Amino acid sequence: MAGDAARHTQEDRWFDGADALEAILDHTPAAIYVKNRSGTYLLVNRTFEEVLRRRRADIVGKTDEELLPGEMADRLSAHDRQVIEEGEPHTCEEEMELHGERRTFLAVRFPLRDAAGRVSAVCGISTDITERKQVDSLRTEVAMLQQVFDRIPVMMAIWQPSTKILRVNKEFERMTGWSTEEAAGMDLMAQCYPDPDYREQVRGFMLSPQAGWRDFRMATKNGGCIESTWANVRFSEDVYIGLGLDMGERKRAEDALRESEERFRGLAEGMPHVVWETDARGMNHYLNRVWYDYIGDGPGSSYGLDWLAYFHPDDRDRLMAEWNESLRTGGAHPYDVDARIRRHDGVYRWFRGRAAPIRDGDGQIVKWAGICTDIDDEKRAQEALKESEERFRVAQELSLDGFTILKAVRDRENRICDFQWTYVNPAAARMLCSTVEALTGKRLLDELPGNRSRSGLFERYVRVVETGEPHDIELYYDAEGIRGWFRNMAVKLGDGVAISFSDITERKRLESDLAQRAEQLAEADRRKDEFLATLAHELRNPLAPIRTSADIVRMNAGGNARLKWASDAIVRQLEHLDHLVADLLDLSRVAQGKVALHFERCDLRTIVWRAVEMTRRAVDAQRHLLRVDMPDRELIVRCDASRLVQVVANLITNSVKYTPAGGSIHIAALPGEETVTVRVRDTGEGIKADLLPHIFDLFVQGGRTLARSKGGLGIGLTLVRTITELHGGRVSAASRGPGQGAEFTVTLPLLDAGRSEERAPQQDSADGTHARRRILIVEDNRDAADSLAFLLGDLGHDVHTVYDGSEGLKAALETVPEVAILDIGLPGLNGYELARLLRQEPRLRNTLLIALSGYGQESDREQSRDAGFDHHLLKPFELDDLIAILDAGEKRS
Repeated sequence: MAGDAARHTQEDRWFDGADALEAILDHTPAAIYVKNRSGTYLLVNRTFEEVLRRRRADIVGKTDEELLPGEMADRLSAHDRQVIEEGEPHTCEEEMELHGERRTFLAVRFPLRDAAGRVSAVCGISTDITERKQVDSLRTEVAMLQQVFDRIPVMMAIWQPSTKILRVNKEFERMTGWSTEEAAGMDLMAQCYPDPDYREQVRGFMLSPQAGWRDFRMATKNGGCIESTWANVRFSEDVYIGLGLDMGERKRAEDALRESEERFRGLAEGMPHVVWETDARGMNHYLNRVWYDYIGDGPGSSYGLDWLAYFHPDDRDRLMAEWNESLRTGGAHPYDVDARIRRHDGVYRWFRGRAAPIRDGDGQIVKWAGICTDIDDEKRAQEALKESEERFRVAQELSLDGFTILKAVRDRENRICDFQWTYVNPAAARMLCSTVEALTGKRLLDELPGNRSRSGLFERYVRVVETGEPHDIELYYDAEGIRGWFRNMAVKLGDGVAISFSDITERKRLESDLAQRAEQLAEADRRKDEFLATLAHELRNPLAPIRTSADIVRMNAGGNARLKWASDAIVRQLEHLDHLVADLLDLSRVAQGKVALHFERCDLRTIVWRAVEMTRRAVDAQRHLLRVDMPDRELIVRCDASRLVQVVANLITNSVKYTPAGGSIHIAALPGEETVTVRVRDTGEGIKADLLPHIFDLFVQGGRTLARSKGGLGIGLTLVRTITELHGGRVSAASRGPGQGAEFTVTLPLLDAGRSEERAPQQDSADGTHARRRILIVEDNRDAADSLAFLLGDLGHDVHTVYDGSEGLKAALETVPEVAILDIGLPGLNGYELARLLRQEPRLRNTLLIALSGYGQESDREQSRDAGFDHHLLKPFELDDLIAILDAGEKRS
């Protein structure tokens, strides 16, 4: 209450002060008022009363809301409140609708403060500036009119009835040469129309109250003449205004338009598309030659709307609706329509029609120009694509494989931050434990974060998009409830990837089972190989003493024919048994592809003769007639000599088996330009036609009897084919049938005979005698050791025999032998270990070391060489081979 009393006291004080200033304020032309903080008028002057047309007593004590219309009151009160709240003066222009008249005021408001500096009232001073604003506006309009007058691109002149010029514009100055200053006051008739008779014609027109356009020849300041057309109007009793155009420019414009039209028509006639024009109403008046050639009709047959008859009936309504809408909107609705047009042969083809309006200088449409492009091939391609996409959709809907399309989602740096599904087939949705609707449009990492955190698929997809290189991987996925093996294939598709994936969990399980089974089979195969090698070794161990014993019998038979026959029979059967053991080992090598070859340049004739010698005993045993035809020149081939001998020997042995006793076998070498063929032909049992294609297959034999008199394991011809093909050759078999014999051919690449290497023939001892050697035999098989000792002793050598490795080392150090024949499979110290120890002894450095073994693979021979052996003999060995080594007495190089 005390605060309100103080405020009213202050307001009263202001009121008392206002009385003192009343006479001064009443003579001020501006409207002045004072309001308190609540917006109540405290003081107004006489001008303010006149503005509102209210007495002072009716104003003071009231607010704007009580005195003025709502919107005006709100606006004025807002300005007052702004001054009171901010405590700063405020100036603005205010428009007010008072007593049916709009007035403009310049309003200045400022705060009034009490002794404490607090804003307690606001004072406003408003000056009516309506007339001043009108004058300013008028001046602006005059200036604008002056600019228009000077800038309008036609001649303008203002003259009096006496034809004295008051003013001309810049275009008049440019066209006639008289400046605006020179033209002012000039007699228009006298200067511009010097001919008196012509001048009077012009004067009558120029002084008409209103005259339309008329052409005149008009003189210029420099004595020239321009063709012009004028129109004039009497502005007042004393003023005429005229507008003039340079007809020369219009003529040039018309000529330019005509040339433009001719160029357009020439261009249109040369275009491969249909080009047309209509007037502003859309009525056709031009179509180029392409249209008439297409429809097969003459010019003029499609004017107006006659062209519509050539469009397909189903397209006409739609086409006309688009055309009329484009005409109605002045091109705002673009005319762009695909429709079918009938060709002269009755075939409809798709065209795309487009049109645009052509406007004059005023922006008015004067005509329309359009073009129709043949898009029939494009339409058909689109339809084919649509059909293809439909087939693709159906195929994907029925597919058991998942298929999705992902679009790349990029960040502000244009890096791929995610992918969005744009297509998901049902199979993909099922494998992802979701639905097509739930995945389409969603982001990959939102739904399947495991694509980044666990599987690395996200990074792979990014790589496909950025490099364009597809991927095809198999991976295990375990996230979001999805668990299993998947094959995932992705290719780039636009700015994204197309992904095909399938669940291969069951296949992986089967593969694991298969791999485990394969490992088991491999282990069984390895054990089989070990078994075969061990079996061969164990079989060859007893063969060695048997062979040696047979040689002893033969050497001591004297003239006893029975002993000689028995010795030869034993040797033949031993050779057959040794051949079976060799085939047994080769069976394993062929099955694993482990037939190793050591190539050198050889004369094929030598190979054939070695094979003949190897099989001679079997041939003679069957009393076959063997004929060998070899050319005189060398037949150089690149081969593994021992293996190629095996090939020819197997063919001869095969003929021996299947040819009845007393038959004939013919061997020939037939050289060609680049190849050489070895042919083995016999008069034997022949080969059945149904067996011939399979004769080289493993375990295939010509026929079996209960007695199995032919023998063999059925792998000899398989080895022939395998070894021949490893030499880059080929093998074939032919027969006319049972009882007609058979022919086998082996064809090999032939090298240049001129580059063949000379080979020194092996020489036997000149007199059949052998140098006496000090020989140590170390063999744990006593029969084998003793029989070999007896044999070598009969040959005149000094032989010492022991039966294990340790004894062998002791005996070697005691006797210092010239030759040591060591079995590999010795108890205690094996043959390899014993050989290494002997090589460490300086006294035994020159001792010739010969290995005896039932193991004859290349790896076994290599191991013998590494241990220090000079020679490796395979049990049972040929006595002649051992004698040759002893006679030569050479250590390995």
